[in-house]
Amino acid sequence: TQAETELPKNARAVIYIIFLLWMFMGVGTVSDCFMNAVEKIISQKRRVYNAEKRRWVTYLVWNSTVADLSLLALGSSAPEILLSVLEIFSSGFYSGALGPSTIVGSAAFNLLIITSVCVCAIPCSGVRRIAHVSVYHVTVLFGIFAYVWLLIIVQYISPDVIEVWEAVITFLMFPLLVTLSWLANKGKLNFLSLERKPAEEKEGLLAGPAEGQGKVAMLTRAISEIHQNLRHSQHPRLSTNKRCSMMGHKPRNSKTVPDRLSQIGEDDGEDKASPAGSNGKDITSEGKPVSAPNGIITWRSDSIEVPGSDTQPEPIELEILRMNGSSGKISFSLKTEGLSAVPGVDFEEIEMKIEFEDGQTSHMISLQLLPQRTSSEPNDVLQLVLSEADGGAFFNPNDDGGKGCSCLTITILNSSNPPLSSKFIDSDNLKYGLEIWKETIKNSIKLEEPEEEDGEEPPRGPSPCDYIIHVIGLPFKVFFAVVCPPPVWAGGWMLFVVALTWVAVVTALIGDLASLFGCCAGIDDAITAITIVALGTSLPDTFASMASAAKDDTADSSIVNVTGSNSVNVFLGIGIPWLCATIFWGSAGATD
Repeated sequence: TQAETELPKNARAVIYIIFLLWMFMGVGTVSDCFMNAVEKIISQKRRVYNAEKRRWVTYLVWNSTVADLSLLALGSSAPEILLSVLEIFSSGFYSGALGPSTIVGSAAFNLLIITSVCVCAIPCSGVRRIAHVSVYHVTVLFGIFAYVWLLIIVQYISPDVIEVWEAVITFLMFPLLVTLSWLANKGKLNFLSLERKPAEEKEGLLAGPAEGQGKVAMLTRAISEIHQNLRHSQHPRLSTNKRCSMMGHKPRNSKTVPDRLSQIGEDDGEDKASPAGSNGKDITSEGKPVSAPNGIITWRSDSIEVPGSDTQPEPIELEILRMNGSSGKISFSLKTEGLSAVPGVDFEEIEMKIEFEDGQTSHMISLQLLPQRTSSEPNDVLQLVLSEADGGAFFNPNDDGGKGCSCLTITILNSSNPPLSSKFIDSDNLKYGLEIWKETIKNSIKLEEPEEEDGEEPPRGPSPCDYIIHVIGLPFKVFFAVVCPPPVWAGGWMLFVVALTWVAVVTALIGDLASLFGCCAGIDDAITAITIVALGTSLPDTFASMASAAKDDTADSSIVNVTGSNSVNVFLGIGIPWLCATIFWGSAGATD
């Protein structure tokens, strides 16, 4: 405006930097919405019939490594990538200083600052090791090659000009990175781990009846690695507490249940839990029992079917068994997951910690199904998932879910011939999404208080600084809570598209404000991008990585994602705009 142009340059520079910092809060808020969509997408499961095992097995649709380097990398690096893409389109397909410089500055910030912060965040007595060493080495090698490649093509092959083949190779390095990382995750590139596993570790969890106490430590390490391998994602910004607060939804039954009932003595003269092993679930292919220091945890059955009812049905009683050993106290987590069934509409959610006392071999739980809306709706499927075993007991590797968890699938039988419309529009899911949306808008106005962690001191209340930051960011929280749909709709893809669009809008404003600030302050765009813009777009990942380094058992969530993100920034954030620009100039003809 005219009043703006009449202000002194120094005053305008102060105004622009204040709004620029405010926009950084906005891009952090909408990026959290985007990460919620990504988390929903990569957590999708499918059940496949395994002919060899002669039963249905549950798989994640997305491999964790592929998800980390594609959707999750796009989510955490979307501001930098979109800034580079928008800049080249707005500058007539000439490469500007803001986009590439932001990517280079962000890479330096990730590698130096975030890594340093993560190291400082680890408790004094703590150690964090990388579990997926092969994947880490792949991302490191690609991260180094990415910037060496940029130097070669910009300075030596075709100075100051990018040719089509150079842009194509830069972009194609991204699918090559994902493919090699996936192979490393599958154990096909073990030579990259640069280490030899002891022979006893290669034996796995299947052992004979005679098992020495010296293997307990080895088994504990093995199951810890299994838990890491079976995480839906290892990205630090996918915090469970943050996801629940963003969705405005928390489980109804969240409690600890120290079960002291249904205890079966070991001297009864009979194994009362033997029916679970009668079908070979607790027996290896060699006929030996699957053993663990303090027993294996399993469901009595992998799947059950129950008829749907339009009236309030009776609770379902389900039994959890502890086989092949019952010494010591153990614990594990139980939660419900809706595959096609909707929590709060088809069933009551459960999330709890279950404890088995010394000698206890079984435990009964109750699941409350809810009345079905109509008998013509399709069948609904949900799962009860056991995970995070502690105390020397492991999950049955022959169960659905394998060694890291145990899944019981429940199918609610409604109609064998549902109407065609129900296959496209799930009215239960639509209603559930509206409830989440309303709750999200309500929670956006409130200040999120830290939740108490197990084994830690109760958190302190919000400080005055927390209230100030909440008030400053309140417009963004409320606005994006209103315009961003819930992640449960369309499997998360609706929120993915909407949030990505708003990330692009906020990023465009950041680019304009950064240029205006640099102009008024007399700072070149490249310097502004490498310092201020790179810092602002990387701050959300900094805090998330710091929290992950302090709480996680491994360094994958905090360190491996840094190296992977640096590679993806170059291959997508520079590869995509340069590819578009070279194709444009190749078809229009070079002018100079």
